[in-house]
Amino acid sequence: MSKENPISFTSMVLKNKFTVGISIKVKMEFADRMAPLIVISQELGKNKYGYSEYREHFEIVLWDNGSNIWHHYFEDNKPSWKLVAYNRFPLKANTEYELEVKYLKRKTDKILVVLVDGYEFGYVDNSLPNEFYIGITGCEGANRFYNIEIRK
Repeated sequence: MSKENPISFTSMVLKNKFTVGISIKVKMEFADRMAPLIVISQELGKNKYGYSEYREHFEIVLWDNGSNIWHHYFEDNKPSWKLVAYNRFPLKANTEYELEVKYLKRKTDKILVVLVDGYEFGYVDNSLPNEFYIGITGCEGANRFYNIEIRK
């Protein structure tokens, strides 16, 4: 996505796939204006150099002005992305937060419920995958991760 990514983007993904109906909690913090996040990825692929990479995926991001959900996808064989949901509220740098994402199915809808620091918002999108990988990513600078908890 940019020539700075190798120095400002680090990700870890769990090797097993998960299914709808779980809660993901990650304790994390960030330096000023940085972006630690949870990744939900339908598939993993390889780039032209043979390194693993996310394909279509969703990112649930914390930063000093709240939380965003980004949908990443490939268009014309190029990485593309769009902001699909957000909630604005103040978060402080160098402060530990627990970001929780509940990935639910209600009747015919797939829903992401995002909870952090007493704030909550939801995102409904039936294109969310039924089976997926879960990861964490630190990007755009210094991010800290303390633990991850996944529950059915």
